[in-house]
Amino acid sequence: MSAPVSRCSERSPIEYVWAAGPGSKSHIEAAVDALMNTLRGDGRQWGPYNEPLARTEFRRRLEAAERGELEPVDEVDDLKTGTAGWLYEIRWSGISVRYLDEEGKPAYYDAEVRAIHGEPPRLPMHVIGVHVHEKVWWNDDPARTEAAQNAEIQLAVGKFWGLEPSNWGLV
Repeated sequence: MSAPVSRCSERSPIEYVWAAGPGSKSHIEAAVDALMNTLRGDGRQWGPYNEPLARTEFRRRLEAAERGELEPVDEVDDLKTGTAGWLYEIRWSGISVRYLDEEGKPAYYDAEVRAIHGEPPRLPMHVIGVHVHEKVWWNDDPARTEAAQNAEIQLAVGKFWGLEPSNWGLV
């Protein structure tokens, strides 16, 4: 049996909805803000060049998702959570993040970022963004990497189902 395919890959337009609400921005811009916020802190530094580049990468991928143009597995993948076909993650790799190393000198690393969304059958023209996070790798401890990822997925599952009674904020 093949894995479910996200609406974000079906070559048909859909609407990306950020479930936390867009405030005064579009849903995509609200999601871009959330993605950037997940990469802040821990001595990280954003400047006039790397922040606009990261924001552009996030925005372009979400806009491609709305056009149904994401490529499965590299850009969007099913979350094997027991709700197959309902929850997916949009993936970014190689987001350049500047930080200060132990000696206080600028250094860079490439972050992997995930935006988890749901695709409820009763809302066939929408995907509902519920959670974003940085995927952290512990190369010396794959079990720790998997546990951290699973914890993020469980947060997303809780948010997704917690919003169901309100139809994820949609009429």
